[in-house]
Amino acid sequence: MNSALIDIVIAALEDVKAQHIVTLDVASLSAIMDALVIASGPSNRQVRSLPAHVLLACKRHASPSPAAESLVPAAGVLVSPPNSSS
Repeated sequence: MNSALIDIVIAALEDVKAQHIVTLDVASLSAIMDALVIASGPSNRQVRSLPAHVLLACKRHASPSPAAESLVPAAGVLVSPPNSSS
């Protein structure tokens, strides 16, 4: 698990007042990800803004830049760093 990247994501979420931030180590459960960071917000508008702030922070501090995919608008967003082994 890339703890530096997770720290960047958590700091970015805290900056925009995300709530209930939880990090799960799923490396032993999934072949496609090592960690899952879950956060909520008080409104759909705030939840929609979370991934943009996380992506911007990751672009500033990490390379290569991650990608984002909205699963259901304001209900869930997947932000995934590129595979570091490729």
